[in-house]
Amino acid sequence: MRELDRLLRPNGYLILTAPFCSMTHFSPYFFYTGYSANFYNHWLGALGYSIKEMQWNGNYFQYIAQELRRLPSMCSRYAGASPTFWERYAINMLLAFLGRVAEQNNRSEELMCYGIHVLAMKNSQ
Repeated sequence: MRELDRLLRPNGYLILTAPFCSMTHFSPYFFYTGYSANFYNHWLGALGYSIKEMQWNGNYFQYIAQELRRLPSMCSRYAGASPTFWERYAINMLLAFLGRVAEQNNRSEELMCYGIHVLAMKNSQ
């Protein structure tokens, strides 16, 4: 972050995007790892930036659904196993449920999402 700051002129814009798939178990003190909103608020604020816009890509429920879709291939690859008919059925039922609750989402992206896109302006010194 400091190197990006060094390269940017005052009143310049910084556009950042990074994956965010690390649980925020110490929120709001979660700014050392995992590019969370807390990370951007803490470090950009400390460097004298104003965050103009922050957008989340996906939400917790969509992220979990993505991982459930990958479960059969991960089981095959890392455990040499494959789900039974009923286990696949259970996965599909959970995917339907996750799809429904993803539509009713109320800020679960703060816990986990695919990534965060940030537009920040470097304040004049």
